[in-house]
Amino acid sequence: MSDGGRAWSGRIARGALLLAVFLALPATAEASDTSTRWESFSEAASCGEPFTRTPIMSKTGAISGSEPILGPFGTYFGRTTGQVRTELVYWTVPSSGGLRVQVHRAALPAFQQVAAELAEEAVAGRVYPVTRVSSFFGRTISGSHQLSRHALGTAIDINYPQNPYRGDGRLITNMPDWFVQVWRDAGFCWGGDWVNAKDPMHFSWIGPRATPGSGVFGPRPPSTASRPYGGVTGNHPTVFAPVVERYAFAIADATGSGAPDVLGVRSHPTGAVIDIATGARTYAACSIQRWHLPGSSVLGADHTLFIDFDGDSRQDLVALFAGTPFTAQIATRRSGFDDLTAVTTALPGDVVALAGADFDGDHRADLWAVSDDGTLRVYGGENWSILLHTGAIPSGAPSQIAVADRDGGNLPEVFALYGAGPGARTEVLRLTGDSWMVEQVLTNSLPTGDILTLAAGDYDGGGRADIQTLDSSGRLLVYLGNTATGRPASAWFTFRNTDCDDPVKLVFEGRFYDDETSVHRNGIEAIAAAGITVGCNPPFNDRFCPEGVLTRAQAATFLARALVLSEPVSDNFIDDNGHDLEGGIDRVAEAGITMGCNPPTNTRFCPDRRMTRAEFATFIVRALALPATSTDYFVDDNGHVLEGAINRLAEAGITTGCNPPRNDRFCPQDPLTRAETATFMTRAFD
Repeated sequence: MSDGGRAWSGRIARGALLLAVFLALPATAEASDTSTRWESFSEAASCGEPFTRTPIMSKTGAISGSEPILGPFGTYFGRTTGQVRTELVYWTVPSSGGLRVQVHRAALPAFQQVAAELAEEAVAGRVYPVTRVSSFFGRTISGSHQLSRHALGTAIDINYPQNPYRGDGRLITNMPDWFVQVWRDAGFCWGGDWVNAKDPMHFSWIGPRATPGSGVFGPRPPSTASRPYGGVTGNHPTVFAPVVERYAFAIADATGSGAPDVLGVRSHPTGAVIDIATGARTYAACSIQRWHLPGSSVLGADHTLFIDFDGDSRQDLVALFAGTPFTAQIATRRSGFDDLTAVTTALPGDVVALAGADFDGDHRADLWAVSDDGTLRVYGGENWSILLHTGAIPSGAPSQIAVADRDGGNLPEVFALYGAGPGARTEVLRLTGDSWMVEQVLTNSLPTGDILTLAAGDYDGGGRADIQTLDSSGRLLVYLGNTATGRPASAWFTFRNTDCDDPVKLVFEGRFYDDETSVHRNGIEAIAAAGITVGCNPPFNDRFCPEGVLTRAQAATFLARALVLSEPVSDNFIDDNGHDLEGGIDRVAEAGITMGCNPPTNTRFCPDRRMTRAEFATFIVRALALPATSTDYFVDDNGHVLEGAINRLAEAGITTGCNPPRNDRFCPQDPLTRAETATFMTRAFD
């Protein structure tokens, strides 16, 4: 049988097993753990599943058996390295002469699948000898505080001398494709598939979602003891502080660490933008991750949730609009937020509070909806069309709810918020029999503002849901409901170094936030107002990149817009076909502003080559038909082929030179910056 036939037969068999398991499920499923159920632990998004980040440990290198492993990886693989060791089993590496390694019991079915498929390959005469191998080792990633997947027993390194790690992205491997594909098929992420660095010796288990038939392994009991929710433990100012009124907010894990991030949805001239202040970088300007959504269908929603709509362990944007029934606009998370889908739900029109969490065990978020009479209903199934549960909130309808697991059981708790300002309280509700009972009442501390958003999730990594609020001052406040983990509460998800080279600014004057200190700022803002530039970071376009070097294609586009040149009628060059700025290039060619870059044939434009100051002077002189002059303005362009154009530009007052205050030089061969271009354009077209 061919490779393709063998692979298909294996997939069909595994698919049949999955179907059998599905058909064996009871018609009415028991409510499941909603806040910690993870099916994917992928080391890289390039492996086809969402990236997940292992926790930050207290030190680098080898870690002791007693150090806590916090967050979802501790929840599923072991609360300490010592606990992980109790879950290790031996696996004999195929084609190794009997070498054995220790792997985590939960990952063993995936390793066994590898062995079975390699045995089939061996029968077909294909063998990749394994001479060097390593797996479990209680340590962090080399040079980092981040826990290695080797410390979980879910990763293996094979033949490292022949398959070295390369930080420069160069792939060096002697592994045959069929060997790597066997590991991929079994649910492993191969280091050779990483985007930036390459680690072809390395395979790490993605999780049960990627290994059909591996079974579902459940969460471990929390590492902490429950206690009444008390005062504020986490108090984080966020980058949103000055602009909270622009956003619809949610608190959710958006970055794959299991820790809370703050997400805001706002309008944009070309649609909507999702700004995420990540906990890993302390919710500051350097923490911002952004996505753009074309169109405005998610804006103005009555309820904005980030929940797992499609069961892939990613948090999707769900914008719900009140009506009879409710409708939803859903942007599913892939590489960004895309695949916008409109659905009609079964939610009645009297719903006042909503949350999303898995109730029926299908690993998709169900909608928990409270009506204005205090009735709690849970909807699941396709488009949330099936009523799964009905109950009553003892104190009547709250303003907001959150749903998460506090006690480590199979049934989550409901957190109901009453009020938003002074005197606001959160009631913690547990389902007892058929009734929701008040377990505790927390009077929320409000040191800085009214509550905008309520959430519940594991903040300190011990396995119990904590109460989280975002207030009107842009602060994230967290209330713990358990004993301490032994480490500072946010240490397991916060990077040691939270700096960055280019922090995103949400508050700035004008069109761009990166031109505020530029001496060319007036020119930059002027050409933006005139529609000559839209920015340098589409689709957001809130940066101009003033010190960036102008390309010939960008110069052509600026001039085509400034002169409002007509659409081209022909293709003038052979090297710009398919270029984003081809239209502008052809327009300036047909206007006689450019001849090309390869005289005398001039069949090429060199669109991505840097534009020199002398070249741009020539473009402007031709565009404006500037008259000749007999004055020699600069000492460094004598004999230059474009000296005449440079002097015409100076005569017109468009340039004053490049070496103030003397300004007896033009620097004709220097690349032109985008900021300098803005000043030239403003003087030329004012």
